[in-house]
Amino acid sequence: MTVYSVERIHQFLDTHLQKFISPLVTNVELYERAADWMADKESRDRYQKEIAFMVLSNLLKDEALVADRLGNVAPEQWQGALKAAAELMRRDQVPKLEYPPGSPPWLGQALAASIFVLGQYAYGEAVRIQPGDVVIDGGGCCGESAVWARMAGAAKVFSFEPANQAFDYLCRNAQNHFADGSIIPQQVGLDEETTFRGLVPGEFVTKACLALDENSPMKVPVTTLDDWCGKHEIAPSFIKLNLEGSEGRALAGAKGVITRHRPRLAVALYHSMADMAVIPALIKSFCGEYRFWCKKSAIHSGFILFAAV
Repeated sequence: MTVYSVERIHQFLDTHLQKFISPLVTNVELYERAADWMADKESRDRYQKEIAFMVLSNLLKDEALVADRLGNVAPEQWQGALKAAAELMRRDQVPKLEYPPGSPPWLGQALAASIFVLGQYAYGEAVRIQPGDVVIDGGGCCGESAVWARMAGAAKVFSFEPANQAFDYLCRNAQNHFADGSIIPQQVGLDEETTFRGLVPGEFVTKACLALDENSPMKVPVTTLDDWCGKHEIAPSFIKLNLEGSEGRALAGAKGVITRHRPRLAVALYHSMADMAVIPALIKSFCGEYRFWCKKSAIHSGFILFAAV
């Protein structure tokens, strides 16, 4: 074996051990505890399966192969959801939303399949939108989840989106589908403190994310839900967070809201391995009465933790 080959192996092991294997092995009890907190066997099985999916897909660099053998959403199930979404959109039973120029042609259909067909932000009767709910939609993007929540019966949806382009389309889609003002866009991010954060553009509109880098050239305002809800006298009954990796920080800034109002929660876990253990523990630290469920609503992404008292 050449010196080059040995060095490449060392680089591979260092990278993947630090990012995926080491956190799992050295903190295995945290993941086991999170699995034990799941309220039904299906959720426990999905949780353990998703950990294996995350580790192997990053090690092998072949999500399609791993999803086929180990995914929580089988390829044929995902293809069925895409076909169902297309048909529902054709019949105007699922809204056709507008997206910025340059967005992938598959984006609207894929999001409709995840959110409307596979129910990305609802878990049966345990965690769902109820008539009259006041919803916090963290990570509003172009309005998909806000429109879904309003269609499901929410009275008001406060949709938070800091990125300029996504916010413009969030406003446009909210006005097109609910001109009564029941979807209220907020051009601010959610965080653990009220300040300014860097914004990192993504490869397309849904992928922009907040950054902690003080030298970031693009800054956007962020707020805590505790500050914002206190200022506006809002008592949310449902909080959805899908923030491209900032979910934990947003939860940390919502401790008072969660402790006082005990809203139902739908929180993305799939952006990092650490979130799989840290986020359930954080919610439990706020209120030990929360029960957990989880499921996935896309073939490669969309793994959501649901919580309710």
